[in-house]
Amino acid sequence: SVPLWVGKQGLGILNLVSSREEGFSDEVIETLRSAGNQVGIALERMRLNAQLQNLVLERTRALSSETEQRKRAQASQERLAAVLEATTDLVAILDSHGTPTYLNRAGRTMLAIDETIDLSTVHLLDMLGSDSEELINALSQARQEGTWRGETNLSTRSGIRIPVSLVVLSHSDPAGREAYLSAVARDISSIRQAEAETKTQLERLAALRSIDIAITSSLDLRLALNVVLEQVTARLGVDAASVLVLNRDLNTLEPIATRGFSGVTALSAVRLGDGLAGRAALERRMVHSS
Repeated sequence: SVPLWVGKQGLGILNLVSSREEGFSDEVIETLRSAGNQVGIALERMRLNAQLQNLVLERTRALSSETEQRKRAQASQERLAAVLEATTDLVAILDSHGTPTYLNRAGRTMLAIDETIDLSTVHLLDMLGSDSEELINALSQARQEGTWRGETNLSTRSGIRIPVSLVVLSHSDPAGREAYLSAVARDISSIRQAEAETKTQLERLAALRSIDIAITSSLDLRLALNVVLEQVTARLGVDAASVLVLNRDLNTLEPIATRGFSGVTALSAVRLGDGLAGRAALERRMVHSS
């Protein structure tokens, strides 16, 4: 039996059988010992080669898995980026100093920031205008509580104020330190305009109601007309108003109630057909001038 070894590590045994009575000579034994050494080296090479192949296979599988994960992550990021670019709301990411590191297409359009402008040259205060103190307080609250939401105004680079509904989030790193801020703003100009129009309409309805009550509840014509003029000037955006009654004998329009006029202009009679009032009475239609 010849031991198979490499260095000090035994790998196995080479068994040899001979029918000769004299056995193996010293020369043959030495040759067998060398042969055993060579076989051991060959076995060790085979073992190392198999181990290397396994390592290569495992690494290849790991790389394939990592590549697939990266592809999925990249695809997810691309989908998220596509959503952020497609939304009509402003979406911004800001560093802890208030400098935007990302601003989507809708945000650049809203704030009139051209695609060629480097965001590192833009600061949060540039977007706030006269509402900077209010929003800085909001950002402080977001840093403390993690989020803030409310309504405020953003300012374009040309100074145009835009009312927005704003949500600000504070994001922390694994150590709990603030890493960055994100903000989503929606332009509510149309909502504010609709609210203003509704308010104006309600004021007009209230004015008409007051006028109706004044006319139907009072027998004093001058008192009723004064109420009418008061409502017209107070609620309908009119600076001055007067009521003129036709004097059929003189063919003139004579004022019997005025409000908001200065001087004697409002007290003067107007001949039928003269001026806007005279034309409106003569032609029996509304007449106006810009």
